[in-house]
Amino acid sequence: MGMSLGGYFACRAAAYEPRLAAVIATPALYNPGELFAGVRRQLASGVPESAAAANNFRVLLWKAGVKDVTELVEKWDNNAVDPKLVKIPFMSVLGMQEGAVWKKQTKEWHDAIGNDQKKLITLGAETGADAHCQGNNVLRLVQEVETWLKVVLPG
Repeated sequence: MGMSLGGYFACRAAAYEPRLAAVIATPALYNPGELFAGVRRQLASGVPESAAAANNFRVLLWKAGVKDVTELVEKWDNNAVDPKLVKIPFMSVLGMQEGAVWKKQTKEWHDAIGNDQKKLITLGAETGADAHCQGNNVLRLVQEVETWLKVVLPG
């Protein structure tokens, strides 16, 4: 199971790692370059960001081993995963408070998976689990994942 940017690694693992039995992403992110290009546009627009957002971004740059958003975009450019390579059960979880790129990519990813063992769960405000990675109701996420895994994994 991959959460946030880990959703990219979950997509990648589902496409390329044959030893896995099932994969979950919340949300599914198959092309981080698109997300980071959007971050670059937002930063260039001069829209002020919160202190928490600025700190998260500094941590992301550090994790990626880059010094600025341009290097980040360049590093992730051309690293998209092809959903048609997924042959195992895949569950995409999408909270409706997610940003536009997260929503777009999760839906595109789900639609393009070529097997019938896929599931897209969308969680709205009424579920209390609509925030990024269901951070506002992790128990609901656990319930969705457990229910699905009992269906797709044998005994």
